[in-house]
Amino acid sequence: MSEQVNDDRWLTAAECAEQMGLTVRALRLYETRRLINPRRTGKNWRLYGISDIARLHEILALKRLGLSLAHITDLLAGHTADLDRTLAMQEATMMAVRRRADEGLALIQTSRRRIALGESVAIHDIIRIARETDMSDGGSESVAWRRYEQARPRVEVPTDPALYDRYVGFYRFETGAVMTISIRSGGLSAQLTGQDPLDIFAEKDDLFFLRVVAAQLSFTCDGGGTARSLVLHQNGYEQTALRINEELALTIAAELAGRVKERRPAPDS
Repeated sequence: MSEQVNDDRWLTAAECAEQMGLTVRALRLYETRRLINPRRTGKNWRLYGISDIARLHEILALKRLGLSLAHITDLLAGHTADLDRTLAMQEATMMAVRRRADEGLALIQTSRRRIALGESVAIHDIIRIARETDMSDGGSESVAWRRYEQARPRVEVPTDPALYDRYVGFYRFETGAVMTISIRSGGLSAQLTGQDPLDIFAEKDDLFFLRVVAAQLSFTCDGGGTARSLVLHQNGYEQTALRINEELALTIAAELAGRVKERRPAPDS
């Protein structure tokens, strides 16, 4: 190859393939599917720039999440590469994996301490360890698709403040945690048990998003217009919480405060 490329922002096909851990054949396949569009030199050599590298990074991230190339092609059709969204998605994935690894290690260490003390380990503890340390379920296409969708940038839209009252209240997840939705100046806030309140912003009348993390809250209302449940969309998963009354919510909060004060763990935790 005699034609020189002096701009370090461009890579040849061989250089790009080597640095991305791909083959030149894979690059051609992605080009055929119109996922990338490399620059051509006067001698028709392909050169890969920043936008091509960002798109390849996006493709590889989605493949690692379990999506097929056909699914990736459909998903990215007509959209420019969004490296920040891809990195946000990968960050959320790695944080979830790290959190599950920490939980699994804690369970294992507790069980080993019991064994060292001559105590027996209950069968349900062994089952929980197996469940908590199983990392295979994060690669399904449905989880990968939702994780990608949840990581995309959100745009706040104007919404009627009169709608806020239908969402205000307390919602309980299966884990026992309670989400409190309150009215703040200019909108709504959401507060999970034991955490600080976070502002949420309307994407639609019944769909809100957080800016500090890649997560959304959607509400389902009854015939009278009052929300009966909400769904937390985060890390590729969806968790439903049902509306509860204030008395029960306060009881749960008081129980949590008592456990924290007494340093008493929750049952089976």
